[in-house]
Amino acid sequence: RVVRAKKMMVFLIEKLTSDYLLLVVRLMVLLLVILFISHYIACAWFALAGNMLNGLGDSSWVRTHDLEHTDPLRQYVASLHWCLTQFTPATTNIAPTNGQERVFAIIVVIFGLLMFSTFVGSLTSAVNELKKMRSSRTAEEAQITRYMKSKRVPSHICKQIWSYYRRQYFVRKQFTK
Repeated sequence: RVVRAKKMMVFLIEKLTSDYLLLVVRLMVLLLVILFISHYIACAWFALAGNMLNGLGDSSWVRTHDLEHTDPLRQYVASLHWCLTQFTPATTNIAPTNGQERVFAIIVVIFGLLMFSTFVGSLTSAVNELKKMRSSRTAEEAQITRYMKSKRVPSHICKQIWSYYRRQYFVRKQFTK
């Protein structure tokens, strides 16, 4: 499934024509990867608590928060919530209650720091790319405006020039890729 999903994402990204949309898709893919990884970490966090409950230890975060006899969806959501708070500067009332959970939590916090830094770096990079794209277009438009003012081009012709320019700008962007 993962291989098929990756092939489908590559196909969709190749078909995208807008630079803006491409940046948004890149960020969404990164978010999906974080959620995918979070799912497995949440499952491991709950499995670790399950081992504690099955006789390998006497305390776990599941028992401490009275989730031992609740439905699996509620337990999963609590595990996922804990996991996502390790990746972000958010808080949760779920905490490790024994040595094994604490070691696991430390490893996840270090991994979460790397993941969150990667996401913030990608977001910053995307915003900078958008600014760069906008600044080149803005500079071009300013040059056209100065030229039309200096030549005293009538307003009805200016509107036609702007209409043509905007259509051609996107066509030109496609050929420069």
